[in-house]
Amino acid sequence: MKYANRQIDELRLEVGRRLSEKRFIHTLGVEEMAVLISEKCMPERIDEIRVAALLHDISKEYSEAEHISLLKKHNVEFSDEDRAVPSIWHSITGPLVVMDDFSEFATEDVLSAIRNHTVGSPDMSLFDEIIFLSDYIESGRTHTDCVTLRNKLLTEALYFENEEQFITQIHSAVVESLENNIRHLTSQNNKIHSKTKLTRDAIKAKLER
Repeated sequence: MKYANRQIDELRLEVGRRLSEKRFIHTLGVEEMAVLISEKCMPERIDEIRVAALLHDISKEYSEAEHISLLKKHNVEFSDEDRAVPSIWHSITGPLVVMDDFSEFATEDVLSAIRNHTVGSPDMSLFDEIIFLSDYIESGRTHTDCVTLRNKLLTEALYFENEEQFITQIHSAVVESLENNIRHLTSQNNKIHSKTKLTRDAIKAKLER
């Protein structure tokens, strides 16, 4: 899917109006990182990658009442597991906001990337993985694990001889980010969504094949 620069610029402005300054700065960081990654392995999809990056946190700052209202409008319910992890609610309601308010950008790939950018999915596409990883390693992330993984991916990318090698490295980086998240949540005695481990195991199996 191709978009005019004007469309993406207007989308960026609208997203900026809807998010806090801190959240918008993060969003721009995700967009920048997603473009850097997709230039090396999915250049023909950069426009759509930009859109998914800009919209990935569109409902992140919604109140509980706003999330619930949106779910009722679309006749969608949280699973018991989802309900127990409020930090991921925006990955469920975000696609609904896009369908309602940004329908011109509501492609299946964009909706899927938003849906899968928090805990992942065992059947994640490369498009999904780019948004997932960009969210984790964008330049505003200062946690040691994020910085290390960002530097590793961008440094090693200089030496890849072909696109296939870089895609393999993306898979490896997503696995590492998931393992970092599992370790962090465990250390904090926080609930780990089952999809996090299922996604890690599925991508590890893909790498082993």
